[in-house]
Amino acid sequence: MKKITLTPYFLVLPCVSYLILMFIFPFSLSLWYSFTDFSLVRGFESINFVGLNNYFKMFRDPVVLNAIFLTILFTVSVIILQLILGLGSALILNTVKKGFRVVTTIYMLPMVIAPSIIALIMRFQWSYSHGLINYFLSLIGIAPLSWLGDENLALIAVIFTEVWHQSPFVGLTVLAGLQALPVAPYEAANIDGASRWQRFRYITLPLLKPVLMVALLFRTIFTLRLFDIIFILTGGGPGRATYVLSIDIYYEFLSHYEIGYASAISWVLALITMVLSAVYLKSIYKEWR
Repeated sequence: MKKITLTPYFLVLPCVSYLILMFIFPFSLSLWYSFTDFSLVRGFESINFVGLNNYFKMFRDPVVLNAIFLTILFTVSVIILQLILGLGSALILNTVKKGFRVVTTIYMLPMVIAPSIIALIMRFQWSYSHGLINYFLSLIGIAPLSWLGDENLALIAVIFTEVWHQSPFVGLTVLAGLQALPVAPYEAANIDGASRWQRFRYITLPLLKPVLMVALLFRTIFTLRLFDIIFILTGGGPGRATYVLSIDIYYEFLSHYEIGYASAISWVLALITMVLSAVYLKSIYKEWR
């Protein structure tokens, strides 16, 4: 009879324990709370099971509905701009021969700076009276704008801050994909007399599609739940101009102490993230089959 040893189980026990304590348990607890009326004001003794009431309340709440709309608008805008800038910068970097490492290092600097530091830097740059943005606009005759104080401009400022911060991630990912492309299709295209645009459209883009999808998958996940940059720049204001779901969850949890309601909103955000991730993964799987 084969001897059973417990050694392998003891070896994986720390990892399994970490997953249970740091992921499975908190996720399960927040899911349970989303079906209750748990509030820190009333305490643990008054927790009642309310079923789907929090979810019904959420979709009747104009604040949450506006937050969902702004979250989607913010994410779509950021992803489109990051895709354009990331792809363009990758194509440019791929042509650099001398000083490639130096140029690439400088290019990735915004990405390696902590988001809180980026937000503090850009909060100064968007300043009405001292910011570089308004200074450069004044050089072409445009009057200073209250970027972070105007409901029509605040979301634009936040979008461009996040685009500047994380576009290098998309650019470097695409650059890695460009440098791994096979040479044979380009040689055949040159023999056939294909133009640069035709090579890019019919060879480069189709071959890069899986890489682009992977980059956009990660950026979509992180952009949907972005909190620190928005909170430091605007705090969700002015009014509710930048009041995305992550900000709403923060205020419901730490300002109103409505743990059950905040948990329900968190799970809606998680569901949106999972649905979009599934769409990306399905596309990636089709390309790599």
